[in-house]
Amino acid sequence: MDQKEFEDKLDGYAERISQAAGESVKKVEEAFDKGKANLKEDMETRSESRFRSSPRMGAILFGVGLVWLLASTGFINHPIVPILLIAVGIFLLVRQRR
Repeated sequence: MDQKEFEDKLDGYAERISQAAGESVKKVEEAFDKGKANLKEDMETRSESRFRSSPRMGAILFGVGLVWLLASTGFINHPIVPILLIAVGIFLLVRQRR
Protein backbone atom coordinates (compact mmCIF):
# COMPACT_ATOMS: atom_id res chain seq x y z
CA MET A 1 0.00 0.00 0.00
CA ASP A 2 1.49 3.27 -1.04
CA GLN A 3 1.15 6.67 0.58
CA LYS A 4 -1.73 7.85 -1.66
CA GLU A 5 -3.89 4.78 -0.95
CA PHE A 6 -3.22 5.12 2.78
CA GLU A 7 -4.22 8.80 2.76
CA ASP A 8 -7.39 8.04 0.76
CA LYS A 9 -8.31 5.31 3.24
CA LEU A 10 -7.73 7.68 6.16
CA ASP A 11 -9.83 10.37 4.47
CA GLY A 12 -12.66 7.86 4.01
CA TYR A 13 -12.54 6.85 7.67
CA ALA A 14 -12.40 10.50 8.76
CA GLU A 15 -15.43 11.29 6.57
CA ARG A 16 -17.46 8.40 8.05
CA ILE A 17 -16.49 9.42 11.58
CA SER A 18 -17.46 13.03 10.83
CA GLN A 19 -20.86 11.95 9.50
CA ALA A 20 -21.50 9.72 12.51
CA ALA A 21 -20.50 12.51 14.89
CA GLY A 22 -22.74 14.98 13.06
CA GLU A 23 -25.71 12.61 13.29
CA SER A 24 -25.02 12.06 16.99
CA VAL A 25 -24.90 15.78 17.64
CA LYS A 26 -28.25 16.21 15.85
CA LYS A 27 -29.78 13.45 17.99
CA VAL A 28 -28.45 15.06 21.17
CA GLU A 29 -29.81 18.47 20.13
CA GLU A 30 -33.24 16.94 19.35
CA ALA A 31 -33.27 15.16 22.72
CA PHE A 32 -32.27 18.39 24.47
CA ASP A 33 -35.06 20.35 22.76
CA LYS A 34 -37.56 17.61 23.59
CA GLY A 35 -36.38 17.62 27.22
CA LYS A 36 -36.81 21.40 27.43
CA ALA A 37 -40.35 21.13 26.02
CA ASN A 38 -41.23 18.35 28.49
CA LEU A 39 -39.81 20.34 31.40
CA LYS A 40 -41.78 23.42 30.38
CA GLU A 41 -44.96 21.33 30.12
CA ASP A 42 -44.30 19.77 33.54
CA MET A 43 -43.76 23.17 35.13
CA GLU A 44 -47.02 24.49 33.65
CA THR A 45 -48.87 21.41 34.91
CA ARG A 46 -47.40 21.77 38.39
CA SER A 47 -48.31 25.44 38.65
CA GLU A 48 -51.92 24.63 37.72
CA SER A 49 -52.10 21.74 40.18
CA ARG A 50 -51.05 23.96 43.10
CA PHE A 51 -54.46 25.57 43.09
CA ARG A 52 -56.34 22.28 43.20
CA SER A 53 -57.30 20.90 46.57
CA SER A 54 -55.26 18.02 47.83
CA PRO A 55 -56.18 15.05 50.03
CA ARG A 56 -53.96 16.51 52.73
CA MET A 57 -56.06 19.65 52.88
CA GLY A 58 -59.19 17.57 53.34
CA ALA A 59 -57.55 15.55 56.09
CA ILE A 60 -56.34 18.73 57.80
CA LEU A 61 -59.80 20.30 57.70
CA PHE A 62 -61.36 17.11 59.00
CA GLY A 63 -58.83 16.92 61.85
CA VAL A 64 -59.18 20.58 62.78
CA GLY A 65 -62.96 20.33 62.73
CA LEU A 66 -62.93 17.19 64.85
CA VAL A 67 -60.53 18.67 67.39
CA TRP A 68 -62.53 21.89 67.46
CA LEU A 69 -65.76 19.98 67.98
CA LEU A 70 -64.26 17.92 70.81
CA ALA A 71 -62.49 20.89 72.41
CA SER A 72 -65.29 23.43 72.17
CA THR A 73 -66.23 24.02 75.76
CA GLY A 74 -67.55 27.54 75.71
CA PHE A 75 -65.81 29.52 73.04
CA ILE A 76 -68.29 28.23 70.46
CA ASN A 77 -71.79 27.62 71.74
CA HIS A 78 -73.05 26.11 68.48
CA PRO A 79 -71.15 23.22 66.88
CA ILE A 80 -72.13 24.33 63.36
CA VAL A 81 -68.67 25.56 62.33
CA PRO A 82 -66.80 22.38 63.34
CA ILE A 83 -69.46 20.21 61.70
CA LEU A 84 -69.14 22.25 58.50
CA LEU A 85 -65.34 21.86 58.59
CA ILE A 86 -65.73 18.10 59.04
CA ALA A 87 -68.20 17.95 56.15
CA VAL A 88 -65.96 19.98 53.84
CA GLY A 89 -62.96 17.83 54.78
CA ILE A 90 -64.87 14.61 54.04
CA PHE A 91 -66.13 16.09 50.76
CA LEU A 92 -62.56 16.97 49.67
CA LEU A 93 -61.27 13.53 50.63
CA VAL A 94 -64.04 11.74 48.73
CA ARG A 95 -63.62 13.99 45.68
CA GLN A 96 -59.88 13.26 45.53
CA ARG A 97 -60.44 9.49 45.72
CA ARG A 98 -62.54 9.47 42.53
